Amino acid sequence: APAAIMVLLLLVLTGAAFGGSLVKGLTASGGGKFQGGYWGTNSGWGVVGLFLDNAWGLFIFAPFYLLFVPGLFLHSSRLEWERWWAFFPVCIGLHVLLLGVFQSWNGGASPVPRYLVPLAPLFLVCIAVFLDRVRSVAARAAAVLLAGLQIVTTVWAFRFFIGVYGMEKSKNIFLAHFLGDGGVKGFLLSIFPVFHPTGWKDVAIAVAWIVVLASVAVASRRYYMRHGGGTLSPLVDISPFVRVEV
Repeated sequence: APAAIMVLLLLVLTGAAFGGSLVKGLTASGGGKFQGGYWGTNSGWGVVGLFLDNAWGLFIFAPFYLLFVPGLFLHSSRLEWERWWAFFPVCIGLHVLLLGVFQSWNGGASPVPRYLVPLAPLFLVCIAVFLDRVRSVAARAAAVLLAGLQIVTTVWAFRFFIGVYGMEKSKNIFLAHFLGDGGVKGFLLSIFPVFHPTGWKDVAIAVAWIVVLASVAVASRRYYMRHGGGTLSPLVDISPFVRVEV
């Protein structure tokens, strides 16, 4: 019911702004003038670009959210999956697929894609599950490091609004403002691909990211299933781990 109400409200507001051209209004993209069209030049790249693009992606500006990826695969049992956990990958997957194919998937002159904002609560739940269920030293160290980096970038964002919401020719001027043209900036930009436009090098970098994140997810899943860390989900009255004394 809440989702249906939101969709109805969206249609009403779009109709008020664009008249009878609901499709054009729903797919309008910014520029010199509003132009309708869901499929365009950048269509498809946003599926990974929403997260990995070095000017418009989430992870380069908010690295703490990297932890949601392994957390997404830490459901404790088939029962937990069937009862509530399937909601997370289904919602995240459909949302990213729908908006990642949009020709203006970056959401305008904003480095951190605004289209991912509705997913932030789901990301945070996945991160919380990761921290709760993978209680290794490596996992905690990675969480502290990524959280610290995100605090730094957040403070920088408040100090340099133009760099956050006024990208120059779709380039990352945010890091250059604080890091100059040194090796740190060059390294950060080199390990994240570009999808506007893209080339084979960027595709290779994106594939490498996917492989690394998938490996971390598998390792996290194995650690959890082996050690059974974490607390019982309040929504599922069953524990997948039982210690047997011999």
